[in-house]
Amino acid sequence: MITGYYFESGRRGFFILSLFGLAAYMLQLALYYLEREYRELRTGSGATGDFRGLVYLGVFVFALIDRLDIVISILLCIPPLTILYRFIRFWILEHPAEPPQ
Repeated sequence: MITGYYFESGRRGFFILSLFGLAAYMLQLALYYLEREYRELRTGSGATGDFRGLVYLGVFVFALIDRLDIVISILLCIPPLTILYRFIRFWILEHPAEPPQ
């Protein structure tokens, strides 16, 4: 999607930013599975499949109206926010307290 938008628009800066966003998404995905392994979770809610379906629908709709830049921008915001959320949840809220010395 990112490469196709770049070939259509020629916006090199947006293309490079989008590649960093894709890398952040892959990091988010790796952190998700590492957290599941760490917590020894073997079942899921299935919400990720529903979310992916909505993303695909959004990509389709925005492609039809020729505004893929909007959906790419939205998708660029999700990984940093999710990584920040996971960091806060794990290290601040759920991190075990240090034993007294």
